[in-house]
Amino acid sequence: QMEHFIIEGQAPLKGTIEPSGNKNEALPALMSCLLTDEEIILNNMPKIQDVKTTCSILMELGVNVEWISDTCLKLHAPKNLTYSIPSQILCSKIRASILLLGPLLSRFGKVKLPLPGGDVIGARRIDTHFEAIKALGGNITLHNQIEASITHIHGAQIFLDEPSVTATENTILLAVLAQGTTNIYNAACEP
Repeated sequence: QMEHFIIEGQAPLKGTIEPSGNKNEALPALMSCLLTDEEIILNNMPKIQDVKTTCSILMELGVNVEWISDTCLKLHAPKNLTYSIPSQILCSKIRASILLLGPLLSRFGKVKLPLPGGDVIGARRIDTHFEAIKALGGNITLHNQIEASITHIHGAQIFLDEPSVTATENTILLAVLAQGTTNIYNAACEP
């Protein structure tokens, strides 16, 4: 038997709800903590598996992660972080691990990142990320992992060949510490 809803109308709605945080907002916000060595507090974080996996990846890098409550995270990314993610297993669990590229390049000028994994929903290209990083001054090689470096992040006029949400987020996370202004064209509107 199929699941179904029975809706009885003509009754006034009443009560209160507290909406849960959104995964697609939470993961880039978690990655952005890598841009500073100041303490960050994130509220209304959904305590879901992708968030927990991202926290584990951040901890592998040296970020101090503490759940203050069921929906509040405290993060501190001190100066002595590593730019190389040692665990391919964690990165292969989530697609959003690609969002480490921008902030790690911004902060350290280099990154070694296992290939992202996660859900397979149609074609999910990552070359849009690479082209944006190159436009901002970066170099990328792709073999069994992604290796990238940048010596000087400069503002740029970037046209994304597809309006990718994660490529837009990665570009923002890299460009935020760039010298000069960056304009992103054909950007996804969600970020």
